[in-house]
Amino acid sequence: MKAAWISICVAVLLAAGNMPAQAQDPFADQDEVDPAAVRPFWLGASGLEAAAAPFFLDEKARNRFSGTFGIDLSHYTFDRSDKPKCKTQAGYDTAECSCSANWDAATNAGVVHVYTKASDGAVTDLSFQRLWAQLEPKHASKALFRGAYHFLRPNLDVTRQADVFLNAIGAAGGHKPKQLPPVLDIEWSNKRVEPGTEEFDACPAARRTKNDQGVYYCDMWYKMTPAQIAAMAKIWIDRVEAATGLPVLVYTNPSAWWNAVMTHNEDALLSNRGVWTSRYTDRGPVYNKKWTKEGGSPKWKMAPLPRGASYPVDDYSKPHLWQFTETGFLPTNFLTCAGSPRNKQVDMSWVPISQDKFQSVFRLNTP
Repeated sequence: MKAAWISICVAVLLAAGNMPAQAQDPFADQDEVDPAAVRPFWLGASGLEAAAAPFFLDEKARNRFSGTFGIDLSHYTFDRSDKPKCKTQAGYDTAECSCSANWDAATNAGVVHVYTKASDGAVTDLSFQRLWAQLEPKHASKALFRGAYHFLRPNLDVTRQADVFLNAIGAAGGHKPKQLPPVLDIEWSNKRVEPGTEEFDACPAARRTKNDQGVYYCDMWYKMTPAQIAAMAKIWIDRVEAATGLPVLVYTNPSAWWNAVMTHNEDALLSNRGVWTSRYTDRGPVYNKKWTKEGGSPKWKMAPLPRGASYPVDDYSKPHLWQFTETGFLPTNFLTCAGSPRNKQVDMSWVPISQDKFQSVFRLNTP
């Protein structure tokens, strides 16, 4: 974000008319959200917070922050056009519709792992199959580890959502593709609502947000109780863990979503689970002492975890990640768009352990 200060709100979403035909049913009760547009507003209880400055993963940054860096991607990273044909898989894979990635540029910049969006509700992300295939040999050679995440949606059959994810990553029929632990993304599932309508009035004020243009959105999770959300997540987790043989991590924001929506009764879902926590800074993965009382770790210099999760005491043995910026840049162009080199900002994460330790903690040495 370019503004010096921002309030809690939600930026512009994709209009329903721009959605591909096959996505209309899965997203009938919500809108697809560009994470880069929404997550800067995960400000916690502070109300106002300085916008994060771009973070460049150059040699100076790598030397300053000992640990392991990763990036996460979705079709938003690679999109070039909103033309109707670009909303189909065949069209999307053309140079007219999407950019391509230079994975060697990513590894040369110090990126160790890449999580890419496999599915959203009951729809496979348009960029996923190409990226997943490209990253397979990188993962096998331990040059760049690959992982996949799913964006959980309310009001959609959770078994169907799990199976869409498993089919996307190639884990159906007993196959167990090599990968990082799968991730379940639990956060806002937004739908545009108009003031003066029944839908607007039904949405609790605490679950409504308004962007700078005065457009309102409602987090549709309000239609489910915290217990129902946790039960839904548990079904997805159990099904995916059984199919992949890997523990599932949960991605969320502690203060602005999980702790605000869920109750202590749902703590057990995260008590022995790796968590990918989101807390943005303007200086890279720099620990703030104020975070200690919020569940941060002064020992590991890691941002707060959601209620129910905890950092290890002596040995960093839990696969917790910290997404510290959505304005991360690699020092060289890692995209090619219509034949031209290009760089784009990406979500970037960090964990305070070496690459060797990372492989052990994140189960990458498992046969």
